[in-house]
Amino acid sequence: MTCDLPQAPLGKKIRELYCICSQTSITEYGGFKEAFLFLKVSSREQILTRLSKCVNALNEYLEFDKSNKHVKLIIPELEDFIDKFNKIGISSNMKSGEDSCVSEDDNCETEAGPLETVKYAYQLQERLKTRALNKKSLKKSPFDKLREEVVTFFKNIFQKHLVPFSTLPLHEAFYFESTKILRRHLVASPRLAMQTALSNPYHYLKLPSLLSDDGIVSPNAPDTCIAYKLHTECSNMINLYDWMTAFHTVVNSQATDTSEEEIDEMTQARFIQTASELQLLGYIKHTKRKTDHVQRLTWS
Repeated sequence: MTCDLPQAPLGKKIRELYCICSQTSITEYGGFKEAFLFLKVSSREQILTRLSKCVNALNEYLEFDKSNKHVKLIIPELEDFIDKFNKIGISSNMKSGEDSCVSEDDNCETEAGPLETVKYAYQLQERLKTRALNKKSLKKSPFDKLREEVVTFFKNIFQKHLVPFSTLPLHEAFYFESTKILRRHLVASPRLAMQTALSNPYHYLKLPSLLSDDGIVSPNAPDTCIAYKLHTECSNMINLYDWMTAFHTVVNSQATDTSEEEIDEMTQARFIQTASELQLLGYIKHTKRKTDHVQRLTWS
């Protein structure tokens, strides 16, 4: 109905109208009011063309969804409007309407009085109000009444069916408005995600035992997280033995008398596995400069 209107107040494509309907009520949108102002002054041929397009579009839709009761009820009403427009003798009605308008204008001027005799501003306001009220009460032609009936019919349909998603029950399960959520799920940022997981494992695991004060490595954290936090405190070159000793101290911090205890084979195996994982993730690499050192590759 509106895609061929001047300046396309509701857009030329269905997707544009879909975006408008998803954000606000269509009847409160400025473009909707502008479009229906054009429809209110449309000629008989223009209205018949738009009504015929609507009927054809709804009939095509019924071929895919024959169980839609709302569409089945709308089509007969549109066809009835088309029949009424075809039966109206638009030329004779327009002439009679013009004659009535002229006679009513004459009556308005005689009842309200000519504007040339006005002396005060309040008299001018009163006579202009009287003329405006008299013009509103003028008789409309059958074509004008039918055209307004069609416009009101479409307004009621759009107001009833084209409602924003936010007014529907359980809309949160199917629609969302925040583009940040979509960008976070579709636009990958693996480095930031890995750094967050390694430096703050509670962010993903949600275990109360992982909560600790800032700057303190929790012994309850995964081994890879402990090794990662310890390696961030080192410089460019990391001594493997010193790193493993610090790892052993943190892992066994809850035990007593661990200062003089030697690093057992289980702790060594756990440290070797975490160091291999950090190397696989690209945080460290072996260097030929010092065989007992690794080189740090990332900096926060």
